[in-house]
Formats: sequence, C-alpha cells, structure tokens
Amino acid sequence: MTIPNPFLDCTLPELVEAWKVFSAPRKDGTLDHEAMEWVSEAVDEKLYLQASIIPNPLGAGSINIVFLMEL
Repeated sequence: MTIPNPFLDCTLPELVEAWKVFSAPRKDGTLDHEAMEWVSEAVDEKLYLQASIIPNPLGAGSINIVFLMEL
C-alpha cells in the first residue's frame, strides 16, 4: 500500500522548513529518505524552472537567464 504524499498541499515556506527537518540526520545518523523524496516532489510541483539563452545585445556571446517561479 502506497502512502500519499502528505506535503503536496504545503506552502513553499512550509516545504523549506520540512526540508530542513528531514535533511538533518537523526540521532542514529540516518536520514528519512522517504520524507525527503516527498518534500522534493512537492517542491517540484510548486516551482517552475525556465532557462533561456539570448544573444548579448552589447556584443559577442550570449546571456543565460534562469527564472525560478512559484506556481
């Protein structure tokens, strides 16, 4: 039986806090990998990454523009 992701309805600040909690080692030194995967999946649902490369209007080369937007 698969447990549904409990983090999908969280806000971005709540997900940041959850990541801080679950990425810290437990007392026995292990990590909660399942919770970290859930938080990561929820963050992927909240954020959109857009990358573009445009010609440099000042001369040679190009400019990389990256947007990370909350959906």
